[in-house]
Order: sequence, then C-alpha cells, then structure tokens
Amino acid sequence: MRLIQLSLLVLITARCFAQENDIPLGAWRLHLNYSKVKSLAELGNYVYGAAEFGVMYVDVQELSTGGLNKLSGLSGVGVNHIANDELQKVLIIGYQDGTLDFLEADKITNLQTLKITTGITGSRSINHIAVAEKMAYASTDFGMVALDIEKKEIRETWRDLGATGETLRIYQSTILRDSIFLATEKGIWCGSLKANLLDFNNWKKFNSGEFSSGVKTITAFNNSIYTAVDGSGIFRKQNNTWIKESFLQKLSYTNLKGTDSKLFVCSSSTLWQVDTQNQLSEIKSAELTHPNDVLVKNGTLFVGDDANGILLRGADNSVMSFITSGPQLNSFWDVRYERGAIRAINGGYTESLFPLRNPGYLSSFANGWVNSILLAKDITDVDLSDPDRSFYASFTDGLTKVEAQQEQKFDITNSPLMTNSITAIERSSDGLWIANYNATKSLHLLKNDGTWESFSFPFLSSRYPVDLIQDLESNLWMVLSPKDGGGIVVFNKQSNKSVFLIDQGGQGGLPSKKVHSIAVDRSGYVWVGTEQGVAYFSNPSAIFSGNVNADRPIYDSRFLLRDETIISLAIDGGNRKWIGTENGVWLFDPLGETLVYNFTSDNSPLLSNRIQSIGIHPVSGEVFFGADKGLASFRSDATLGSDNYNQVKIFPNPVTAEFNGLVAIEGLITDSIVKITDVAGKLVWQMMANGGTASWNMRDAVGKRVETGIYLVFSTTEDGSDKNVGKIAIIE
Repeated sequence: MRLIQLSLLVLITARCFAQENDIPLGAWRLHLNYSKVKSLAELGNYVYGAAEFGVMYVDVQELSTGGLNKLSGLSGVGVNHIANDELQKVLIIGYQDGTLDFLEADKITNLQTLKITTGITGSRSINHIAVAEKMAYASTDFGMVALDIEKKEIRETWRDLGATGETLRIYQSTILRDSIFLATEKGIWCGSLKANLLDFNNWKKFNSGEFSSGVKTITAFNNSIYTAVDGSGIFRKQNNTWIKESFLQKLSYTNLKGTDSKLFVCSSSTLWQVDTQNQLSEIKSAELTHPNDVLVKNGTLFVGDDANGILLRGADNSVMSFITSGPQLNSFWDVRYERGAIRAINGGYTESLFPLRNPGYLSSFANGWVNSILLAKDITDVDLSDPDRSFYASFTDGLTKVEAQQEQKFDITNSPLMTNSITAIERSSDGLWIANYNATKSLHLLKNDGTWESFSFPFLSSRYPVDLIQDLESNLWMVLSPKDGGGIVVFNKQSNKSVFLIDQGGQGGLPSKKVHSIAVDRSGYVWVGTEQGVAYFSNPSAIFSGNVNADRPIYDSRFLLRDETIISLAIDGGNRKWIGTENGVWLFDPLGETLVYNFTSDNSPLLSNRIQSIGIHPVSGEVFFGADKGLASFRSDATLGSDNYNQVKIFPNPVTAEFNGLVAIEGLITDSIVKITDVAGKLVWQMMANGGTASWNMRDAVGKRVETGIYLVFSTTEDGSDKNVGKIAIIE
C-alpha cells in the first residue's frame, strides 16, 4: 500500500517496535500508545489493529510494524472498531464520535455525516462494523447504519428499534445468509436484509429470559449464530430457540469470533477455540493478558490484546508480540526534558485533588521510547538529574528514592512528611525540596547528607502546595492549589523570608490568584500562568521588598491571553514562551508581545486542545505537547546556544528542488547574527538566531526562491568576537 511507510522491526525479547528518527524543522510527529488493540482486520499483506488514538499495522511478509493516526490522515482519536472489505480493498474505521474513515491504497476518505448531523441526540459511538456484499453495517449507540462502501455514503439508518420504538444501543452485528443479527442492550434482534428494516415491527426480538439484560457479542460460525451472556454462557440459535452450550459457562465474555473452522471465545483473561465438533482447547501465552479480538490469516492466528498489541501465534505455538514504539500512556500529566531524554508521567490527582489511582509509569524518549513502571502509584513529579539516584513523588505513596536498583520509600512512618501526598519536588544545591499537600509544614528539604528540614508559613492556603520552582536568585516559588485558595508563596531559605503573592495590587498583582503553571526564563524572569492569562516578575531579587506587582504583557491591545486558563508554560532556547491552554497552544516572543504560532486540533496534528504539559528538547528544539488525548511534538527553530562554533551543522545540505521546508543552521552561539551570501559576496538573507538555531526558507529579501548555486553562511556573535563560515548547496 503506497500510503504506508514501513519502519524496520527491532526484535527485543520477542517484542517488536518501530524505530524513531529525527524530523526536520517545522515537522510534526505523534507519539501514541498502540498496545491496547480493540479489534483486528486484514487487508492485503497487512493485519491492522484498532487502538484508541490510531490504528497500528503489521506487514505479515516483512514482519514490520507501524502506526496510522491523525498525522497520516485519519480523522483523529477515539477509534472504536475496524473492518475490511477484501473485495474492494478498503479498510473501514469507526470512531466514538460517529466519524468513519475509509482507507484505500492511496487515500483516506473521511465521512463526517453521523458526527455533524443534528438529528441524533446522545452518543454517536460506532461500536462495531460488519461487512457483506459491498455494504458495511455499523452498530452504534443510536441504532444501525447501512453504508455503501463504494460510494462511501449512508444508504439507510435503522433507528428507534426498541420494543416500543425507543432508541436502542447496538453493540455488535453479524450476517448469516440474507439475515442480520444484532447484539443489543435489550437482547437480540433479527431481521431479513430483504425486508424494510426501517420499520421496527419487521425485526424479530429475543429479549426475554437470560437475554433480557442485554448481550454484547454475536457471531456466525458453522452455519449457526452464537452469542454469549456474561455470567451465564454461550448460546447457539437453533430454528427459533436458543440452546445454551455445555462449554465455557459463567465467564465474562469479551468477544466471540467465528472463522471457517473455529469459534474463538475471548474472556477477560483467556482465549479459547472451539472446532466444528465442539472440541475445546485453550490458547495459552504469557503475552496474552486480555484478548479482545482474533483473526486468522493464511493459517496464522493473530490476537488483539489489551496490553500487548497484536500477537502472532506461530505454527510451533510460540507467540510474538507486535507493538509500535510509543509511550506507555496516552494521557499526560507532565512532559519534560531531563538528562538526555524527554520524560513523561501520567499523574497524579484530579482537579478536585483526589487520587487518580494510576500505575506509576515513566516513559522516556531518546532514540525510541523506553517504558518502566514503579511500585508507587499516582506519580506527580520526578527528579532524574543525578545519574546515580532518582526521586519520584507520589500523591498517594510519598517519596521514592531509587539508587543502585533499590527503592527506598519516605512517608509519614519514617520521615517528617505529614501526609503521603507529594505534589512536586525541585532539585537545588541544598538538596531536594518537597511539596507536601494538606500539611501544616507543607515544605520539606531532604538535604544532600540525608537529613531533613521542614518549613511552615503564616498563610492559610500555604498548606496546599501543588508546584515548586527555583529562580536564578535561589528563591523557591511554591504554587498553591487553586481549589484551596490559590496564590504563590515565595521563600528564601538563606534569609528565612517569605512572601504571599495574590491578585491584589502591591501584593503580587497577579491576573488571578488561581495559578496553574510557572516557569523561569533565560533572563531570570518568573512567568506565571493563571486562570485569566499570563504575567511575569522581572526582578525576583526584589520580591521581598514590598509593594510587588507582576508585569502583564500586552498583545492585540489587551492583556496577554486574559480569557484563557494557562495550564502549562515552557521556555525554549530562544527565550520564547510556549503557552498551553484548554484551547490549544501559543508561542510568543521573549516578552509575550508578538505571536509566532497558535496551534489547535483544527489547524495542526494536535489530538486535543487541552495542553497539560510542554517539554522542550534543548538540543534538537523539538517541542512535546502532553495533552489529555495523546502526545504530539513539533520541531521548532530554537535551541540552546553553544559556547563556540565547533559544532555548527547546516541541514538539509544539499537542498533539492523538492524540498520546501526550512534549512536549519544549528550549533550556534546564543543569538548569533547569521548572514547568507552568494559566492560573489552579495547579501541574500540576514537573521538573528533563536538561541542556538537559525532557519532559512531559501528565499532572498524580496521573497524569491534562490537559484542553483553555492551559498556562504556567516555566523558571528553580537559583539563580533567570534565567527564561523559554512556552505550550503542549492540545487533547483
């Protein structure tokens, strides 16, 4: 299929991951977890698996794997089910919002009719898709939808199928000869495809007895219809009655799947197969944790698992797990750069400060993703700055130190911590600062010698810290929970001074005392994100002098983002401000007065507009946006500056006529002046680097693309004390 670019497969303990490579300036990529596969479908040489935020695939000939997502042309997130029409070579993808995608060899067609129509109230979720005779039958939360696959349009919608004409949720369907059978929330419905199924009276209903509470799975096998009822058993239709089979009773059934020779039964933790003679056998594997779907292709069994992606069972009964490289999670609490890699955690606590009960996942991205899990749950913060020891803060399990592969936990039983709720940690020269939520002594210092010191403050809301950051003057800024009063406490240990900043004039002058984010920029300014925009303190050394007011940037003739809740802040190598909100992400110049970018899920590959965290790789300039529906990254044109010009790199080089992106000149001394000339010395373009990187669109001062030739790249420091000369070839 020309649409798909396959990556090489790396085999690690029988688990297969796609490689990750660098991306050019201005390019995007998505970092998604495909390990939870809900359904399977085959098309050509590929087996596809539906994951929530995309579709992973396995090339069964090349044994390679990859993922399709919004960046590939899919509609977005919330994939529920996939099915294939082998004759027309189409893969059909159904979403939770009612969207349908049709994937063919060279294109993806999006059908938004069910999503945007005003005639449907409530959920539009597409739960299952069955294919027969060039038609697709989508089971939804409001009824059945019959689709013409070739025309990619809706032919009929069978709604209000309940016994008295009410809306009926359909979980699955299956087709046997000229009849369609529906597994619904009220039992099983059966109708002839030759009849007028718009009329609910033309449906035969099996909704009494054990079917009265609803059935969720149904399939055709061995010229019969099979269904299953949780806690009861598996039923086979014989004429107009249903017979309970003697095998596999009283299970929790995930799915039934009939093939030419086998009936597969997926339960909550096991997979069984039944042949045409009712001979039963269990399919066992350590990789098989929660089977959701099965598929048999050329005699090979594939299983969609809830934790291990797509499993392939070989002829020798060995099992291989295929998972496209990605983080362990798709909802992100915090994303940051630390010690050579991007690190991501899943948190944490709710907006009401209740535990999320999340496993303690840490996902790290350098050359591909590496995932690990800790014993502690609800991880809120990490400190990995020391290669010999690391610290993990938990909202439920206190503080964990990992050293020499041994974990040591600090909590209320063996430390000064007053509760086990740790919301943030911050490394300093004195040791590790610890924010202890709902404690009279809410700030602790675990010193480098292993001793502790605890601090309290005469401000009521200081009991409820949620974030910590240290400025360039060694002041500690402690953000307080917006739910519990809000504000910021600033503390200096050496002078033992503290100040409480709120939204009142002379007492901080914040746009709002409900603070959600904080960051220190390259100039030492402290930037604060609130529920009513952004402000900054340009002189943190004077924070204890009294009568302190934050500066508020002006953009578009009003205070910067005054109507937005600022959830996240990050500073790039050019000292520019990346600002994450509930409505997308903005990039502004160093003082917040000039807009550079505004990305949303509508105009970019972002999967969600709620940007919970922003992490920036200082060397590559890649910006990672951790949202509540997946992680996206964008290669920006700003990096940290270098101390010299020894590592200057110009890429791509040479530049061909097909390239329409930006040429990067990186490895520069901070804020270098860059001039580009032809070989005769005529100036073509001039710019100032963003930190350690400058970019050029291969056009001259009047916007004309330059001609074929060799161009010289002169880089100098602002005072002219150091310089560098490079070359770039343009081939038109």
